[in-house]
Amino acid sequence: MARRGLLIILMFVLSAIVPAYAKTGVQVLDRKAMMALVDLPSEDFAAARNVRRASAEAELAPPSTGSERRMVLWQWATGMVDYPYFHWRETGKSVPDDWAPKKAAIASVRFDDPSALDVPVYRDFIDAWLHDGAGVLLRSDPKRRQGDNVWLRARFDMLALVPDRQIGITSMSRVLTAHIDDNGARDIGTQIEALAVRGAPPEAIATFRKAEADEMASLRDYIAVVYKRVNGVDLFLHISRPEGGAGLHPVALWLHGGSWETGHWSYCPVFCTRLKELGFSVVQVEYRTAQRFDTTPLDRLKDGSDSLNWLKHHGREMGLDTDHLLVAGFSSGASLAVQLAQRPAYGVKGALLLSGCYDLTEESWYVRTVSPLADVKALSPVYAVTKATPPLLLFHARDDKLCSYSAANALAEKSSAYHDMTRLIDFEEGGHFFVFTSPLIRKRLKEETGIFVRGLRLNTNP
Repeated sequence: MARRGLLIILMFVLSAIVPAYAKTGVQVLDRKAMMALVDLPSEDFAAARNVRRASAEAELAPPSTGSERRMVLWQWATGMVDYPYFHWRETGKSVPDDWAPKKAAIASVRFDDPSALDVPVYRDFIDAWLHDGAGVLLRSDPKRRQGDNVWLRARFDMLALVPDRQIGITSMSRVLTAHIDDNGARDIGTQIEALAVRGAPPEAIATFRKAEADEMASLRDYIAVVYKRVNGVDLFLHISRPEGGAGLHPVALWLHGGSWETGHWSYCPVFCTRLKELGFSVVQVEYRTAQRFDTTPLDRLKDGSDSLNWLKHHGREMGLDTDHLLVAGFSSGASLAVQLAQRPAYGVKGALLLSGCYDLTEESWYVRTVSPLADVKALSPVYAVTKATPPLLLFHARDDKLCSYSAANALAEKSSAYHDMTRLIDFEEGGHFFVFTSPLIRKRLKEETGIFVRGLRLNTNP
């Protein structure tokens, strides 16, 4: 589907309506500096942030420019707006939505200079303001959480308050582009129409409409079946069969990544193609991401469970041999995959796991979101290994900063006590997204996947 690269194309189109702005300035008060203070109580954080702002401004002795002073202001304001979310994420303590320093920071920034959008730190402020404001809207009105694309709709409602036409058009376009890249282009017609009414360039409107059309066309490339309906929105399983595939085939259930918040069912590096080569029918799950549905990881786990239950009851009608079932996933999808594999009722025979987080007690956002609802340690795969856990094939980079290598290694060691076939294939570098860094790495993943699947004796190809 033609979504990758959409942001570059669209920003080129929109650049014609955004004047140039100074691209130089002091680099102070950035997010790293903010995060160093985020554990502080709100009064102490605001005081420390104000001191840092004063220090930064004092360093801007003549001949400093007005643009440099505005950059200090924007960075300071961004930290004030970001603080409530990150303070909650790291400490579990809430800051009131009407926290006075945040409101003052927002009031200090002008929304009438479109040339400022050419400056990254101003765009950072806009993003922080949108995230905070959309969250307030969703918390204040439960009806906003019904239907699809709830965070996109809330962000557009925030941007409708911006009086400057060019800031509105450019910011709405950036938000919609990011949403499409992260979540797909389903049900975005209302936002496209809002941009058209506001006067966005015809080229931009055409690009968005093509993305929406491509999303619908992609459904014709798969056997798409509805496995559940939530708040009036159909959730699909997208089934693709191997070449020349008549009769029953073993099944691989794929769960996409997206840091528990975003992601699109079609994002599947290496594994979906390779598993089809090995004779599997691949089932890619559309589940409720936080950006589309304002849900928690428990909802994603429920969707994964419901997709397996649907396959158990209807799979053979579709030519799917669910007695020979693998689960696989990338990043948060890998975490979901192993959580499902550890439930004996589904009879999963093996799991392919790429860059997953397996000790969820280490993930602050997960802990803050899930701990009021469930025992995070019990949900963490590394603590849930039993003899019922099937063999695992894990791929992980040692320098992964998002999901720890040590947890992947611990999961592999515990699983190996029950299954000789469990293996951890590690890579020295490449980080969380190492799979995208080298064709040689992808070749290795394909080879190891073939060895693993043949060892399980699930594939139909020699």
